[in-house]
Amino acid sequence: MEIAWGKGNIILRDDIIRKVTTIAPRKESVICDVSEHVETICKKLAQKIASRNIHKVAIITEDRTRENPEYPLLLNAMIDVLESQSVNNIFLVPAYGTHPAHSLPDHKKLYSEEVLKRVTLVEHDCHNQAQLSPAGALLSGQVLRINSTVASADFIIALGSVAPHAFAGFTGGPKIILPGIADYETIRANHSQIRSSGADLCCQIDNPVHEQMMEALRLVKIDYAIQTVRSAEGTLAGIFYGDLPCSYDNAIDCIIKCNGITVGKCADLVIASCGGAPCDDSLYSGQRCISVASKLVNPGGMMVIIGEFSNLIGNQCLADCLIDRENVLNNIRPEQIEIGMHSALLMIRNMAGAKVSFLTSWEEAIGTKYNLDLISSMGHLEDLILKKTDTGADVFLVPDSSNLVINPKTREKQVYA
Repeated sequence: MEIAWGKGNIILRDDIIRKVTTIAPRKESVICDVSEHVETICKKLAQKIASRNIHKVAIITEDRTRENPEYPLLLNAMIDVLESQSVNNIFLVPAYGTHPAHSLPDHKKLYSEEVLKRVTLVEHDCHNQAQLSPAGALLSGQVLRINSTVASADFIIALGSVAPHAFAGFTGGPKIILPGIADYETIRANHSQIRSSGADLCCQIDNPVHEQMMEALRLVKIDYAIQTVRSAEGTLAGIFYGDLPCSYDNAIDCIIKCNGITVGKCADLVIASCGGAPCDDSLYSGQRCISVASKLVNPGGMMVIIGEFSNLIGNQCLADCLIDRENVLNNIRPEQIEIGMHSALLMIRNMAGAKVSFLTSWEEAIGTKYNLDLISSMGHLEDLILKKTDTGADVFLVPDSSNLVINPKTREKQVYA
């Protein structure tokens, strides 16, 4: 079997594959042609704006960290509709959250030069108070501040993609607001709830991170939303449009159907691949893989994480926390949890219940520096698998964890006025 590794593959012998249980979505050809939906998307948008006096529209999109090749087609089509209704003040707002801003080549690749010529691009900065406006108070008492261009818009359009998220449950939906266009302190406070056991992969029930994101969605009314879903192979599996959270809920149902796995028991050894680049660019990029493996391993068992990790740890905060992980787990208070540390806490928590080893491109000295156990070769991994299976132990192989939905816990669907 070929297992993605960076931009290439590594090979696990067929006789080894026959001894393990492979955990992967059903192999179905799920392909959705976005061009078949454009006419309906535009018709519904036109109906939404026809009876309203609209002068300023804000279109919020995800940034380059999400795969959205449909953006140029969708954006050009929607801009056509807006211009036909004499709406010419159209602002495009990438929902960076705390991520770095795009370069001009990033913008051109994500949106196309044609789209960029038709809109005013607004660079959200969660730290710049002059560019933020209050949107209301969350139940915690925290005042949510959002991008001022969005706050002053007559009509807000949101484009999101739904996939498993390591601690918010799923991407897409309310994440376009919080963290997408929110202020740093609100994002920091939201993510500091990472210590809750409910803040988990594919989990919305009793998840305070997700619940607060939904609060933000109630404070910032999205007038029209488009949510996409990709299959495990990366093809577009579904596109849902209309109101939030309805389109978001339908997208979650779709990804569970396409990529969902219900596992009734755990294994003594779990081998999980990050899924190749970009999901194994660094250890920081591989946190979803570790979350998946932690859901499948028996207490006291072993996880082997497969990833090239050519950019090493990938986050200085995570690197520092790995060196001092016991202190981080036991002594860090919520108000001390800055962005970056929340991911470190999650990763350390998910590695705490089992022995964790990494099959990676690193030299042994790197593993030693960060207190990480390395497996030296594929041959070493194959010997480990045979040793376990020869004793009758259960061994799971996850060839690609990047879009896998494991034992989802979704909230009851609700309608928000």
